[in-house]
Amino acid sequence: MKTVLLGIGAAVALACTPVVAGAAGQSRVERSVEINYSDLDLTRVEGARTLHARISAAANRVCGDRDVRDPRSMRAWRECRAKAFDDAVASVNMPTLTAVHREARGEKVAIIEGSARRR
Repeated sequence: MKTVLLGIGAAVALACTPVVAGAAGQSRVERSVEINYSDLDLTRVEGARTLHARISAAANRVCGDRDVRDPRSMRAWRECRAKAFDDAVASVNMPTLTAVHREARGEKVAIIEGSARRR
């Protein structure tokens, strides 16, 4: 079964440890989410986009809630999500998924089935 683990502590895991303020100061919370992609053909753009959407949803779950009124909370959440996302894409190590991810970040990328090239 093909899976990627989004979280902390596994070989193909994403390091995502949001800091949560508590009574005794700040503490770290460890979370992980396993994403199955055995049903997808990642050499095809459609499969890569589907996995990208699954990773996005999982990154939101792993990084937890954020207080949109608190700039520090938002910054920490964005950093957690970006790292989780980047690590998941890297751990899958498929050029088409990498190209879809780069495109989603606003980079100009020519996505070719099975590979990617910069424009």
